Amino acid sequence: FLIFPVRNTRPTIEFARNPNNTNVAFKQADTTFTAATFAFVGHDPDGDETLLNYRIALNDTSDPTRWLTVSLRDTIVTLYVPRARSDGATGEVEADVYGGRFYETRSRYLGRIPGLRLDGLNVFYVQSQDVAREFSPARRMPSGTGQWYVKKPRGKLLMVSDDVQYAIVADTT
Repeated sequence: FLIFPVRNTRPTIEFARNPNNTNVAFKQADTTFTAATFAFVGHDPDGDETLLNYRIALNDTSDPTRWLTVSLRDTIVTLYVPRARSDGATGEVEADVYGGRFYETRSRYLGRIPGLRLDGLNVFYVQSQDVAREFSPARRMPSGTGQWYVKKPRGKLLMVSDDVQYAIVADTT
């Protein structure tokens, strides 16, 4: 026999916990250069297998063209603006998005997301979507009314990525 749900329940989303210390949630640094990594996980009361995908946005969630849909596989995303794009740019730029999972040694290119403010305050938003096409409430990082500042690089950059893909960025000038 077949069972059909009578009512769909909205999915939820939360920012991931550190896999090395699950008592600590990841949070974004107050200030970064043009690389930032976010980790999240979605759930659905109707069963996590009913999740369809995630979507992310920067700073503005009201414009549907500013959201980027990513697969369920990509629970960690890194935003990165190449120097060729940030040099000479003012205001907002598009960031390349790379995704994957914890403990993977390689990430893959997922596309571009508009709206990263150089030398400005930013907010990252994420939602999960279920097979009924209903979205979770958007979660933001930093939480509350916080924002993170993205510095436009002006000197040489050194990027170091360890085995769980945390990006450490330092100005080497």
